[in-house]
Amino acid sequence: MKSQEERKSVWIVSVGTQQGPVRDRTVGQYELRNLQTMCLEAAAAALSLGGNAKSYLDGVYFGTMGVMQSDATDRLHPRHIPAWLAQRLNLPTTTGWHSADAHVPVLGTSDAGAQVFYRAVSDLQRGEKRTVLVVAGEQMWTADRPGLDRKARLRLDRKEHQDAIQTVVDPDESEPYGLTMLSIGDLLMSHIVWRSGLDESVWRDWICDVTLRKHKSAEEFVYAMQTGLSGAVPGTKITSREDYFSRQTYGDWFRAEDVGAPANGATAVILTTDPKVMEQKFAAGENGPWVQVLGVGHGETNTALLRRQYPIDRPWSIRAALRNVCADAGVSPRLLGDTGQLFGVLHDAFPSIEWVFLSEIARVARKDRSDTEVRDWVLARWLEGSYNPFGGLCANGHALGNTGLAQIAQAVDYLGKRDREWHQNGVLVTSVGSALTNIVATLLWVSGPPGSAEEHAARESRAPYRATENDAHIWDFEPHATPVNNQFQVVARTSWLRGVNAARAYVIQTSAGPTLALDKDSRTPAIPVGQFVTQETILESL
Repeated sequence: MKSQEERKSVWIVSVGTQQGPVRDRTVGQYELRNLQTMCLEAAAAALSLGGNAKSYLDGVYFGTMGVMQSDATDRLHPRHIPAWLAQRLNLPTTTGWHSADAHVPVLGTSDAGAQVFYRAVSDLQRGEKRTVLVVAGEQMWTADRPGLDRKARLRLDRKEHQDAIQTVVDPDESEPYGLTMLSIGDLLMSHIVWRSGLDESVWRDWICDVTLRKHKSAEEFVYAMQTGLSGAVPGTKITSREDYFSRQTYGDWFRAEDVGAPANGATAVILTTDPKVMEQKFAAGENGPWVQVLGVGHGETNTALLRRQYPIDRPWSIRAALRNVCADAGVSPRLLGDTGQLFGVLHDAFPSIEWVFLSEIARVARKDRSDTEVRDWVLARWLEGSYNPFGGLCANGHALGNTGLAQIAQAVDYLGKRDREWHQNGVLVTSVGSALTNIVATLLWVSGPPGSAEEHAARESRAPYRATENDAHIWDFEPHATPVNNQFQVVARTSWLRGVNAARAYVIQTSAGPTLALDKDSRTPAIPVGQFVTQETILESL
């Protein structure tokens, strides 16, 4: 990684999305389009807002999870989309751009959009590129299925994208234990509730309040909406507590309205290190601040949720991503907890995932890390929405490989508004791949041209949070669930895995706090609460 002095500054020229919100066939007024068409629409929208940026482009980056492969006659294979976009957009060849610069796409999980953004920013920082087009998209609902009626198409679509989503769960867990993404979201929520010691009904009320707020927010911030929750389609949004509690529960904790709905979507972002590209954009009549990519960070962990060697609600991948984005931006992690300076657009495919992100932010940004203090800080931000003001994936839909880039586009669009409600200087955006396995964090900041008063003001706004050697201790706390005196104590038995093929689950006490353990052999006698055991005795994993 280059030093702050050596690397180049990266600015966001423009962002664009596909035409109209597209979720599923309940949104009848919008035609369902295939992946490459949505991506072309998004790229064209970004170019139309980027001034003369097209003539400066020297690279195209593309990311997708590549879910729906059934429309072979209707769509391109994702690997061919970058070059196809370059050809359809008639990108310049006279400036040195050629087909080799249509980069092999990132074919990942639901973090693909953020991963391809991370790759592009890193290349720009190193000076390998100057101005690039970054595109991400996902087709979760097929454009057509000839010969099938509407209900049959819906059933087949749902089965296919549910099967595709299941591929992100480690097979060593999905097969023997029956873990799915829904059961993992449930499992996290149950662990959070158990840790708190509060009654379940209190948490159900809080989840309701958070979801109602998000659905209301989505009416006001419709940019990059993918679900069609405009009220035009009856029954697609909730408006009251009575309405919420009347909806069906899936799993132990969540209703469909709490969870990011599978969605179609595409997003494009133009990035540059060339001030001339930004200057000509604003000279053409654009109005608003320069938005700088202050830093990007990535973190990853074991693909198996139950083999991570730490409490399941304290994933090392999140902490690593936060550490790395702070290092890349040259700021102290204390900045991440200052809601006077920044807001957030956090991944919230499940409410429990957003809670886990907030908990890690609290632990690295605040001096008091006691469980009670962390919980109270997190609860306040969770309910008020300061780290998810636009409705999140809960209301905007989850277009998997597109989502990470769509969240960045939402943040950029809002930062560029002169009349915005909040006037923070920056935003933290996070994206998740698989079961909190891969995390990408991005820190954006309102700035200005090099040497300008606006750029100086941006630097001064971050001055109290410059990275120092003293920040090292902030990351120096035990993330691993090691034995206490070489043994774990069983502190509770739990039914957290209701509906999952695990005979018994236990809560064990570790050096990093309580976490989940499973019997290696369900035929052995149940282990009493209070008994001390070794890892070899009880645990399939931690």
